[in-house]
Amino acid sequence: MLNWIELHPGAAAWVQAFGALIALFVAIFVPIWMARSADRLNRHRFLASVAAIGAEAQECFANAAMKCGAGEEEARLFVQSVDAFHRFRIVSAAINSIPIHQLPSYRLTRSVLDLQQMVAESLVLLDVAVKEIEGHTRLVQVAAYGTAFGRLAERACPHLKQIEAASAFPR
Repeated sequence: MLNWIELHPGAAAWVQAFGALIALFVAIFVPIWMARSADRLNRHRFLASVAAIGAEAQECFANAAMKCGAGEEEARLFVQSVDAFHRFRIVSAAINSIPIHQLPSYRLTRSVLDLQQMVAESLVLLDVAVKEIEGHTRLVQVAAYGTAFGRLAERACPHLKQIEAASAFPR
């Protein structure tokens, strides 16, 4: 092939022009492709983080429902425990720090906002339970707290499924 190119002087110029076009194409489109790939990966990681925070919130609700449903003594110990309070506070801080404006759709934004509201409700429930214990030295409405936390856990499920579905398929 090299011999043929040397015998035809115009062919070398065409090969050089063709190579220059390929180099130009690579120089323009490879960085664009790499930037898009990086954007997709960042979006996937962001949505996976949002899904993990939502799953942790749902786990807090389910755990509280289980503890409050196990009886008055276990519910009282749970409500008064520092771990329960801190776990709910950490989840609240995490879910409230999600940059809503970076979510890719209205539906996902609505789901995160609903989860934020549910976490706020759970903190109110926990606070009311603590005040009830302080006022009565026992947890009188233990079944109501178990039911309320259970409902929060159920309400969170469709939102989590939607967020997890969005994080599974980066666009």
